[in-house]
Amino acid sequence: MRYDSLAALPSVGGSRESVAYCDVLLLVPLDVGVPAIRRVLHERMDVKGHWYSPSVPPCIVQFGLDQGRWVFQRPPDPSNGRLREGSRVAGINGWLDMNSIKVKPERFADMKAARPFINDSVDSLYLATLLWSKTFATVASAQQGPAPTLLSITLDEIVTDLQAKYGHVKSEEVRRAMELLKTARLAEVSPDGTWQVAWEKLHSPRERELERIIARRACDPPASSRPAAVLKQLRGRRGVSTDQLKLFGAR
Repeated sequence: MRYDSLAALPSVGGSRESVAYCDVLLLVPLDVGVPAIRRVLHERMDVKGHWYSPSVPPCIVQFGLDQGRWVFQRPPDPSNGRLREGSRVAGINGWLDMNSIKVKPERFADMKAARPFINDSVDSLYLATLLWSKTFATVASAQQGPAPTLLSITLDEIVTDLQAKYGHVKSEEVRRAMELLKTARLAEVSPDGTWQVAWEKLHSPRERELERIIARRACDPPASSRPAAVLKQLRGRRGVSTDQLKLFGAR
């Protein structure tokens, strides 16, 4: 409910801009749209005395990929909120009322590349996926060795690299993402705090998206896997070149 009382929002250059009101637009996957309406609005806002009672209901919009385009829809439930757009003639409300909003994926490319993180806390699964698909993949490809590639890195090094490339990210958020990879048997941490990662392309007969593969492994960790086995060998291995294992140079 803290958004309901905000008097200023982040603006260009890191400053804050005073606002007359703050609406909440809740974007949820297509298969979560109906449950979100029920749980957020019917089972909370519509219940008298419930602690969740902002002055204006959030605007819930569901999205999904259809024929190569992202489609955004506002479920027409009477309890679903609307965005307050003041005197604006043509805005998001009008588009959503008239039809679904359809956006080609390339429209998001520059935005995602420039700002993968925002001012709110970074989701652990999202960050773990970015680390696996971008940070670790880039270093592993440079080593040109057989998969899985063994990497060794500290939390501070990961944070420094992410901040240099993307800006806003906190050490605690990176730690949680690494703990998620650890739960998924894709990384382990040494007593001195150094993280070992056995990177390789992940495949699953049940999932196509990397985010879902990592999530499934974290929810149901495999009894054994090639990355976990390599990490186990690494812990008891002698004579391994330190330079081969370091991710961002000598320490």
